[in-house]
Amino acid sequence: MVADAAELVSLRLTPPELASSPVVFRRPDGSSVFRPKGSTVFTSESQLAAEDRLLERAANLAGPTVPLARVEKITRSPDADGRLLGDDQADALTHIALSGRLLDVLVGPAGAGNTTCRV
Repeated sequence: MVADAAELVSLRLTPPELASSPVVFRRPDGSSVFRPKGSTVFTSESQLAAEDRLLERAANLAGPTVPLARVEKITRSPDADGRLLGDDQADALTHIALSGRLLDVLVGPAGAGNTTCRV
C-alpha cells in the first residue's frame, strides 16, 4: 500500500515497454528479462523543480573566480598530511575555480576523491 501511494504521487521516468517479449524471455511474474528487476525510475515535481533551480544557477556566470596562478599553486601543493591531488582532481578544481558559475557540482562515484578535492 505504501509503494502504491508513493507511485500515485510520483512521476514515472522509465518509459513503458512498447513491445511484449515472447514467453521464453519473461520472468514468472510476467516482466521482461530485458529489463532489470526494480529498474523503474520515479521522481517528483519538487525534485524536478529543484534540479531546474540548480541548472539555472549553474548557467549564471556572475560568480567569483580564482586567478589561474593561485589555483595552480594550490593544486600542486601537498596538504598537511603530505598528500597531493591527482591530475584529475586538480583538473576538476581548476575548471571549477575558473568557471565563474554561481554553482558548480562535482559528481563522482564513492572513493573517486571527490571529498579530497572539495573546495
